[in-house]
Amino acid sequence: EKCADVFEISCVRSQMQLSPSCANAVYCRNMIIDWGFNGTQFDADMKRIEQIAIDEIEQFRSSDDKNSFEWSRAMSTHPHMMLSYPLRNSTLKRYVAESAAFTEDISQRIVGRGEIKPLPADLPYTHDHQSYVQTFVKDKTKLRIGFVASGFNSKAVLYLSHDMFRFFDTTKFEVHIFSLGAPDSPQFIKFGMRGVDWRKRVKANVDVFHDVQRFQNNHIELARYIRKRDIHILMEWDGYARQGDRAQGLFALRPAPIQIWHQEYLGTSGAQFVDYLFTDIVTSPPHLAELYVEKLIYLPNHFFSKGHAVQKEVMAPTLNYPAKSTPYKTGTGSPQSNRCLASILNNKKGVPKKPSIVYCNYNKFLKNNPETVRSWIRILREVPDSMLCLLENPTNGVSYFRKFVHEAAGKTDKKTGKFIHGDGDELNNRIHFLPWQKNPFDHQRRNQDFCNVMLDSWPYNGHTTAQDSLYGGVPIVTRSDGD
Repeated sequence: EKCADVFEISCVRSQMQLSPSCANAVYCRNMIIDWGFNGTQFDADMKRIEQIAIDEIEQFRSSDDKNSFEWSRAMSTHPHMMLSYPLRNSTLKRYVAESAAFTEDISQRIVGRGEIKPLPADLPYTHDHQSYVQTFVKDKTKLRIGFVASGFNSKAVLYLSHDMFRFFDTTKFEVHIFSLGAPDSPQFIKFGMRGVDWRKRVKANVDVFHDVQRFQNNHIELARYIRKRDIHILMEWDGYARQGDRAQGLFALRPAPIQIWHQEYLGTSGAQFVDYLFTDIVTSPPHLAELYVEKLIYLPNHFFSKGHAVQKEVMAPTLNYPAKSTPYKTGTGSPQSNRCLASILNNKKGVPKKPSIVYCNYNKFLKNNPETVRSWIRILREVPDSMLCLLENPTNGVSYFRKFVHEAAGKTDKKTGKFIHGDGDELNNRIHFLPWQKNPFDHQRRNQDFCNVMLDSWPYNGHTTAQDSLYGGVPIVTRSDGD
């Protein structure tokens, strides 16, 4: 709330001219679902974001054709913010990514008051791709693949992906990890993760694990370090997440002849220095290829790597629910008996003693919007005695969520302008929230304990939460607009 207020004051005082403050105020409001009365603030915010983007494209972008462009400045909205905004013009999301990518290296070389330190003469690197091909054909050289990220610890991307390193053909590939982030603390591994250390598992299944924390804020030296290892294909696993920790500006220096983005960020990188993006035909339909700068590599089923099926800590789905435990213990009870931890003594109107079906969504509030929540309201109304189980993420968004449900359930009298209460109180009594669960395996197991059907977010769909749901035996209902 304070974040939104501070940025909004800055935005208003500048007469809407300080666009970064105006965009950040929108982002902070959406984190806690502060959508205004019945979503009116959200609607105004989306118009603001669109207008900022349109104005800045006109001011800062020059282009000869689709893949030849320049930016004089990064746009005010962060690429990761844009993923969750249901904008009418999806091309705006590409432009935001373009501007961020084009200025990545430059922003890392700013010193003093706006002075830009020049690049060394040998950067960015150039590569003779044909010589690499000839080397592989003649000498049958192993393909050296590098993965760079700040999240080689207990982050969601490693939860999904650390097992993939077990399956590389060691006669054909040499795998290198370039880790910019710190390892988890021994205390967290012991108590929070109950002894499971994903970083340790990765180390055991790759050829070389490079701890490059010392280069976290020095993309030039990191590029030199990687180039000396003669990496053929470099994979980016942070995307535009983890600002300040990730290898910002690295790919612009071309340390590898082929550079690919995968997993963390689902839109285009917007970068002329990223050659390929791993995706699938559902995530990136071929007819929307103009929204991407990179060439698209379509994986046959799904672009995510998914380790749930081979991790012993992930509970296999079952049709047999163990008896409920009071107080609740992970892995006990059914969605009907656990009732999203709603009190059995809660006799408020609308609270079903035995729900007919329990819907859920465990994404952060930021991924949702008024249109999505209104669809959930319709489902609750049309399915008697159903419940909705959500995650407190963050906790200070819960009151805003309930406020929106109350307002969306009512209507405004056209003659008097007065608000007429609907069934908002009853609906709110059928909506409950689970606290955040730090241990990822316990969180995954809660899908079976609390959920019959997962209702997906839109347009920023569930990622790890979706995998947790499916491998917990819980089906997902998602949305398609024909794309």
